[in-house]
Amino acid sequence: MTTEETSNTATETNDVLLREVDAAAFLGWAVKTLQNKRVTGNGPRFIKLGTSPRAAVRYRMSSLIRFRDQFEVGSTAEHAIRAAQASA
Repeated sequence: MTTEETSNTATETNDVLLREVDAAAFLGWAVKTLQNKRVTGNGPRFIKLGTSPRAAVRYRMSSLIRFRDQFEVGSTAEHAIRAAQASA
């Protein structure tokens, strides 16, 4: 398998659309937490499948990974600094 083929496979895998329950499980959250963060704009990017207010919602795996990775820290001190900056 070439590097390009490997890259394409990884991209395709990361762009799988997940239901709310699966996205919440990936993040370690309750579905309600994911829904609340979607409403407030504090969660991962999502796709609304249709124009109805009750249209199905899906999450790209790549968006979930990107969202999760923004919280990666190297120490508890770094986490404390980020938390202080976020609340300022």
